[in-house]
Amino acid sequence: MNFIEINKLSGLLSKNYAKDFLKLLVNYESISASEAASRLNLHIKTAQDFLESLFELNYLFREQIIEKKRPYFRYKLIKQNIEIKFDLNELKNDAKLLDLKVREKKDSNCIFNTSPKTGEISTISYFIGEGRAKKECKTQLTKSQGKFLFHLPFPTANAKTVIEIMNENKIPDVHQSEIVNLIELLIEQEIVETIT
Repeated sequence: MNFIEINKLSGLLSKNYAKDFLKLLVNYESISASEAASRLNLHIKTAQDFLESLFELNYLFREQIIEKKRPYFRYKLIKQNIEIKFDLNELKNDAKLLDLKVREKKDSNCIFNTSPKTGEISTISYFIGEGRAKKECKTQLTKSQGKFLFHLPFPTANAKTVIEIMNENKIPDVHQSEIVNLIELLIEQEIVETIT
């Protein structure tokens, strides 16, 4: 499952009527949204949304029935188990960013705050939004992120690849992922620029 599917399934299972709804699906050959709504005392739209979501997640089979009235769907359970399994490796940062040439962007409106004890950068402050809606965001850095930013080339200097900056400043490879995560944030907030 991907994270979006897990989010959707978790949202469905957290409904206070989810257990009773699933009980209907287990015990009936097939059921329509209106039948489920009447048995569970739910609004028909609520029942329809629940069934459609399970259908989209491939837990239900859907068949269109045409009677004298307008057509409707009947739903049938096709999986007897609901399992949530997610490979956390899918969340790994893109290692390709290590080869990007980067430098600080001119007039980025970012404040690099140094630690009085170590002299290394400990936090960055930047602003999002505009006018009265503008708000300050402060990001706490790990020691390796602070060291990396301390050695980030200035706007007028030649850009270097992320991996070059890490290697030149003896930042261990084990910290690559957190450096890449920081670079993603800095690019998104236009604090660093990439040079091709």
